[in-house]
Amino acid sequence: MKDYCKYVNVFQGSGVIDLPKPEGIAATWYFRKAQCGNTTPAACLPFGKLSCGAYSGGYPTGYGTHNPNSCGSVTHFIEKKSVRGIAHMSQSGTGAIGFYYNYALTTPFYGELKDSSVLHEIEKESAAPGYYYVDIGGISAEATVTENTALHRYLFPKNGGRIAIDLSNDGLSEALGEGLSGVVENAEIKLISENEVLMSGFFRKIKLYFCIRVSGAKGSKLWDDYSETDSKSRSIEGARGKKYGAVFEIEGDRAEVRLALSTHSFEAAQAYLDAENVDFDTAKELAYKKWNDALSKIEIECGEREKEIFYSNLYHSLVKPSIWTGETVCGVPENKNEPLCIDYSTLWDIYKTQLPLIFTLFDEESRHIAGGLKAVAKKFGHIPVCFALMDDKNVETQQARMLGDLVLYDAYRRGIAGIDADDILTNTKNELALKMFSDYEREGRCPRATHTLDMADACAMAAELAREKGNTDFAERLEKLTENYKNVCDFETGLLTDASPYYEGDKWNYSFRLSRYFDERTELSGGKNKIIKLLDSFFGYGEEPVIQPIEPNCGNFIEETAPHRFEGYNNEPDMETPFAYIFCGEHKKTCEIIDAGIKYMFTTGDGGLPGNNDSGGLSSCYIWNMLGIYPVSGQDVMFLGSPHVENAVLHLAGGRKLEINVKNLAPDHIYVREAYLNGRRIEDYRFTVTEMMKGGTLEFIME
Repeated sequence: MKDYCKYVNVFQGSGVIDLPKPEGIAATWYFRKAQCGNTTPAACLPFGKLSCGAYSGGYPTGYGTHNPNSCGSVTHFIEKKSVRGIAHMSQSGTGAIGFYYNYALTTPFYGELKDSSVLHEIEKESAAPGYYYVDIGGISAEATVTENTALHRYLFPKNGGRIAIDLSNDGLSEALGEGLSGVVENAEIKLISENEVLMSGFFRKIKLYFCIRVSGAKGSKLWDDYSETDSKSRSIEGARGKKYGAVFEIEGDRAEVRLALSTHSFEAAQAYLDAENVDFDTAKELAYKKWNDALSKIEIECGEREKEIFYSNLYHSLVKPSIWTGETVCGVPENKNEPLCIDYSTLWDIYKTQLPLIFTLFDEESRHIAGGLKAVAKKFGHIPVCFALMDDKNVETQQARMLGDLVLYDAYRRGIAGIDADDILTNTKNELALKMFSDYEREGRCPRATHTLDMADACAMAAELAREKGNTDFAERLEKLTENYKNVCDFETGLLTDASPYYEGDKWNYSFRLSRYFDERTELSGGKNKIIKLLDSFFGYGEEPVIQPIEPNCGNFIEETAPHRFEGYNNEPDMETPFAYIFCGEHKKTCEIIDAGIKYMFTTGDGGLPGNNDSGGLSSCYIWNMLGIYPVSGQDVMFLGSPHVENAVLHLAGGRKLEINVKNLAPDHIYVREAYLNGRRIEDYRFTVTEMMKGGTLEFIME
């Protein structure tokens, strides 16, 4: 097998954006969100349970130098990239979601315990898929992972080394503010031997059990506020600022740390360590192979630079959600044999491009991810737009509604086992009956126009399935409810209503949604020519270049002065809108926008992403655009874009292949003259997901 991992820069998106200077239409796009990718280079597996990497306490992954940021330029709480130790589990690409993990902070050091809390400037650092290395104050630290364990390897330059584990750590540096770090409640710590410690506690009200083993240890103690104790066990209620953990004395110059955690018991965590007791180098090689297998799902031919950008983005598309099957969170799943996934942390972003990409390529993993949502729906009677390792299932209510129905539909249409139409219809019926969603049917709209569109799309999708199942009464009810989209449209302007708040954008950013009723809405708004003029204005045709906001956290300034413009892949709310031109017979403009986005909005290096990656939502959008095809969640449709690869092979879930061949590809050949799917000419720049999953050949002829 080819080495696809060699193209991956796991640091991509971890720094402040550093993009090519935009030209042409791209220079008119306006960034509303923070100008950094928020990714982490921590070692992990594809959709893995654990991740581990350098911890500084920086926002939002625990890595790096960044202060909290939501828009404009990024400020820094430390001047240079630094490290305190290796932490476990972190989000990747998210923003202010309120929970950041970074548990069991592990630090190699010399001297007094308080010295383990020092930040060291990073002078040496490297990483590859499944592996991370950093020099911590002259001590070599490596990290890798297996399915259920994290492994560290330390090389001390002299004898007398120690390893401290801060078991109270939860979230980011307390210097960033209270809301970004948590307090571990009702902690129990047990020192089992000179090389093993157990710890349990409630993290965001979820009880976790840790087992940590240190090979190379000749002694160990518990500690409390950096004072060593002789006690072999401790019970700690937990308070802000309270620090506690274990410290190990290292014999010689080498040590390895192994960590596992479970939601069930200490015995379960210990069993993981016993079952996955491979040496560090073997674990590292296996992690690399798993990543290479995952990345090989898409083979492409293009330039070397483009391969680096492509596979780095594909890597960041496959980090989340996390498969935790065998565990239980908030009573999910009800049956231990059912799948469990956590960290659907930004469902409002990943439902568009990232989850459809996973369901297109991965079979077993998709069964876990889609099945995990099904288990959530079974337990709670609905699917929250955020489900993670915390007890608050409605941590985010502004972003969206009923997206889980669309996600399950996407899995169903791609043939993912365990998901059928009845599952989706049951959840749709349950969600429509929820008090918190009852305004849609009772009043014909929601307080937020975007929520109305969410629910209208879900109803339209479910109506299709109800018709297929012969459930005529439910289909008719759903079709009537779909009409509620009209109640948030201003057909005089052709845009959405002014009588609504909008999140991370304005009404323009949400007005060109690729809904099933786009054609009807276009006709009611005055026809295609009117919509084309609106789209041209939105994308900046004929407009002067903009000046991007450069002040940090300048949300009020943006709201007051922002042009009504495309966000330029800096954020996800409007990233599908280039395809709205297809409904109006202007596919060439779709191609122009995609081409500009690929040229100016994504590049190599730490600053290679145009904005907050949102768990892979942004990176997966890039993958689809490079391939020249694009999904629409909740619909059996794929749109044609402007391919930027010479050819590609997609190894589809289910075992088939889709080969994409692009003829006449050149920097100035960005338009699709003709396209054929298995010899059939595509007339309207769209084909079905059902057709795609059967495999075959998609041929583009460019001009």
